[in-house]
Amino acid sequence: MIILKRSIQSLKKLKKRTSILFLLFLIVVICLISGSVIKNSLQDMLNSAKKEVNPIATIETDLDSLMKDMMTGGQNSTSKPIDDELVEKVKKSDYVKEFSAYGSADVSTQYSEVASHNNTGSQDYIEPTNTIEILDSQNRPISRADTELVKGRYVTEEDNNKVIVSEEYANEEDLDIGDSLSLLTDYGLYDADKTLVEIVGIYKLSDNNSDVQKRLENQTFYSNRKLVSAIKKIQFQGDTSSNLANYSKIKVNLKDPMDTELFFSELQDGKDYEGIKFSSSYEQYQAMSHIVDGISKTFSVIQVVVFFVASIIMALIMLMSLRERRYEIGLLRSLGENKKNVLIQMFIEVFMIFIVSFLIGLAFAKYVVTPNMSTMINEKLDESMSESISETTVPFKGPNFEEDTDSELSVEPKIDSQTRKISTSSISIIFVTLTGIICLSTVLPTYSIVKKSPKQILSTTD
Repeated sequence: MIILKRSIQSLKKLKKRTSILFLLFLIVVICLISGSVIKNSLQDMLNSAKKEVNPIATIETDLDSLMKDMMTGGQNSTSKPIDDELVEKVKKSDYVKEFSAYGSADVSTQYSEVASHNNTGSQDYIEPTNTIEILDSQNRPISRADTELVKGRYVTEEDNNKVIVSEEYANEEDLDIGDSLSLLTDYGLYDADKTLVEIVGIYKLSDNNSDVQKRLENQTFYSNRKLVSAIKKIQFQGDTSSNLANYSKIKVNLKDPMDTELFFSELQDGKDYEGIKFSSSYEQYQAMSHIVDGISKTFSVIQVVVFFVASIIMALIMLMSLRERRYEIGLLRSLGENKKNVLIQMFIEVFMIFIVSFLIGLAFAKYVVTPNMSTMINEKLDESMSESISETTVPFKGPNFEEDTDSELSVEPKIDSQTRKISTSSISIIFVTLTGIICLSTVLPTYSIVKKSPKQILSTTD
């Protein structure tokens, strides 16, 4: 009790030292706690994002690159199409669980009310009325459509000239399983023979499909890659160098989303796939991870610098203070005070300042500094993510354009009030560490004085 009373009297007497130590502790506590909260929040955000990484990877024609080629008339174009070679690479990859190629070809049938108009040449151009799309998977989200079979079966990879038609189209044209469709594939331009296909299934779309797919259901047939590729060869007269003559997209369901980078590297194999965009939620997670690591390292460096600078300043303050209080310590020892009590008093004086500054700093860090820093970091994250992840901008979106978001990360990179929680363990570590520094910076210099006799302390002029 006497020691505590003397400590309080010393704090009141040494106001300048008390104020300096209070401000020093306050700055250190705010910096360490705020940095700890921000780093923990960023790590929690990253862990949440990792859980949301899905196994869907998309390989598609880069529409930005395609638009540039079209604007320049295709001059000096080095864009590669998504062709059968790339599809085979995907098919053979050990990282792939399942995949689906996207592609379509416009045709007309014997049931179409064919409208034609004069082309620039001598022949008439016949407007197509139906579209054959590839449906080589029935599993969402990689499949082109979410279909339900009403009758029959799906077209397999081995089938030749087989299609499935919508229930609405079959009812309109009185079609059934086994009936044939005569497809006009060349728009009436090249005198190509009509392609005869057999109906092997009748489907209807589920409610999970887009509005565009539902609107076009009546005129859409589904088949395999073999048939669509054969029709495109007719339409492009065997020229497979164009993006439009090949597939528009490949959607892949990977066995492990963490293998996405390895999968993309395996496909590219050192080749330049200009004009093809490889995207995945893992790619976005990686971009987020790099940004978060950079911010966390910056905070760690700041914390370490502040901690060591503050420790040095505190040690110097205590050394200077003890030199001035040497006479006081000598008197206490002369009056019979033991060494232990003198050491305890010097520690308690500084520890009391630390307790007050710690509590104030904790509240200030929680309610003022951390929320403001979180806002600044969220803005930085948004800016950095926008720069890291290329977004496709389609200047002229037609009525049938569909935005594909299956390979996007659903988590927004943001520190919110729920993730911005103060960890009890982190606070405890900071408190114990600073207490240890205070103990060392007070007890050791004080012990170097009290170990001497009272006469030696009072007679020392150093």
